[in-house]
Amino acid sequence: MNERQFREKITWVTFLASLLVVWVHSVNWELFLGSEGESSPVAAIERTLAESVGQIAVPCFFMVSAYLFFRNFSWEMLGRKWKSRVRSLLLPYLIWNALYYLAYLLAAKIGERTGILGVQAVPLDAATLVRALLFYAYNPVFWYLYQLILLTILAPLIYVLMKHRLTAALTIVCLFVLIRENVFLPQVNADALFYYCVGAFCAIFGRFGREKTSLAVLFAVGAAAWFLGREGGILWNNPLAIVLERFFGAGLLWVAVSICPLPAPPKLARDNFFLYAIHFVVVRLTNKVAAFLFEGNAVAACVIFLILPAIALCANAIVTGVLSRVAPGFYRLLSGGRGRK
Repeated sequence: MNERQFREKITWVTFLASLLVVWVHSVNWELFLGSEGESSPVAAIERTLAESVGQIAVPCFFMVSAYLFFRNFSWEMLGRKWKSRVRSLLLPYLIWNALYYLAYLLAAKIGERTGILGVQAVPLDAATLVRALLFYAYNPVFWYLYQLILLTILAPLIYVLMKHRLTAALTIVCLFVLIRENVFLPQVNADALFYYCVGAFCAIFGRFGREKTSLAVLFAVGAAAWFLGREGGILWNNPLAIVLERFFGAGLLWVAVSICPLPAPPKLARDNFFLYAIHFVVVRLTNKVAAFLFEGNAVAACVIFLILPAIALCANAIVTGVLSRVAPGFYRLLSGGRGRK
């Protein structure tokens, strides 16, 4: 696999993971059916796709990000790697958080004057601004980017631990214990650290195209997660079983994309970061409008849920298409240098 093919495969993986994230936030049965819809077939379908399938996007993002950071890594590259992440992670994180804070301020003012929108009053002060910018207070989906920034800062320590097989194995075992016992680390999520460490290990010791070995390992992990996490197993109702299952799903997606003869990704697939940034607004607005129009309609709830990735993708294509033409510099800032060329 040459460099161009490798980059195209990575784009496909992150694009598909971005579509799965839309499903994670598209659950709408309660909006349409109320609390009594919890036991409905619609709720069961949505839980399966949003929680069991959609959540594999989380480890996928962390593993791919770590793989790209540590691919062909050396200490001489650290400064350049960090500098590139300032543009691709830190600046978009701060700008998007500022935009969401501004949007909430405006929505609260409009709601105050018109009685619509239902947005509570938003404080306009330095402390709230700091929480909004640094701790994604008004942009909840950017918890992932916050974690990724912290993990990028910790990259030298992670490299030291992952570059030797023995220390890597001990680190993974320690993380298993922390996750199993539900121990909370300061700021960094233990499961995010596990996914990132695995991605780093794969970059240091493996290659993207070793499909047969990867499949064997993944199926072993999947079998272990199912066996130990089943009712009566030692990981029944334990977060470690969930983490292993999600890792298994993300790994399968990674391997499937590397095996399949996919075409070059289209422009809309390269705008996946932008899709991640705006999808929550699109999803919430679509669900609220549809629930108002089709209140109590289970079929409408299910159909809207299933097509929301396509709706978000269309909205993303329109926004990025206009913005990249009208304000290309601002578009590049918002997309972290990613997206359409």
